[in-house]
Amino acid sequence: MKKMLLGSYLYLEFQKMKKLTILTLIFSFFLISCTPNIAYIEPEIIGKIYNLDDNKPIKNTAGYIAFYLNDNKENYITTNRDGGFYLAPHTEKYFFIKPNLRELYMGTGQIYIQFEGYKSKIFDYTNFYQEQNPSPNPDAKKLEKVNIGVIYLEKE
Repeated sequence: MKKMLLGSYLYLEFQKMKKLTILTLIFSFFLISCTPNIAYIEPEIIGKIYNLDDNKPIKNTAGYIAFYLNDNKENYITTNRDGGFYLAPHTEKYFFIKPNLRELYMGTGQIYIQFEGYKSKIFDYTNFYQEQNPSPNPDAKKLEKVNIGVIYLEKE
């Protein structure tokens, strides 16, 4: 009789452990899938904006600098005292299922620049990108940085 009770008790404990193990696995799966991942669609860009006529920086001036043409206020950047600017990388967050990079990547290797009183400019940074980031990044998991140097804008 004691053996039967002991066997039943062990069986019930085994069932509890089995359920606990399954719940732990499910919880771990959800925890892993809820951790955000980042796909870097466009690189981080730094550079300087200069006036073509006098070869001086266009300093402390707000202007439009972006990877895509739209009118988002987030794309209006103020240059610093040296005419320098920082363009944040274009990213896409995802959790468990990785997005289709071919659908997301509309990049042309160009940035669009517009400052009041100056002609708009489309600047191709692909040569700088290839020189400064020689290793491939096919999964877009690595943040890439590009220093494009000085861009000269012509007055209107």
